[in-house]
Amino acid sequence: MSFQKVVRALALTALCGGLAAAAPVAACASDASIQRTIKAYSPQILETEGRVLTAIGQYKETRKAGPVESALNGAIKVLQSLKAAISGEKARSVKVKDGKDKLETGLGSVVQAYDHLKLEFEPKPTSKGAAKRQAEKADAAVKKGEKQLAEGLKLLKSAAS
Repeated sequence: MSFQKVVRALALTALCGGLAAAAPVAACASDASIQRTIKAYSPQILETEGRVLTAIGQYKETRKAGPVESALNGAIKVLQSLKAAISGEKARSVKVKDGKDKLETGLGSVVQAYDHLKLEFEPKPTSKGAAKRQAEKADAAVKKGEKQLAEGLKLLKSAAS
């Protein structure tokens, strides 16, 4: 997987936190609680993403995969926790329910992409073709997650209007 694709994957989760902070407060209490949940996770997301970027930068110099895998595990844990927190929230309106579903799907896709990315840093007894297929799977998961997160946040914003 290219470094640009890695950066795009990491920017995706930061986007989730950044858009949530800018989202207007919804009229429905449950809708607003979903937004508060996302906003509350923003610092953790930014911190873990910073660790991942730092670890990848160090990997380029040292070729030690341990810190990258550890940082990715931390990011995955935070994203899974956010997904579980969003799942526990009630959505009263159809738009908010759709937005919530898309956020959950998008977060799941990003977690899946990070799992694929972790495989890229493991020792590779497999062929270059297998590694390329793994990178393509991660890229596809990132694109799916990016689309779902954007649609989910858009629906939450429109429900607040």
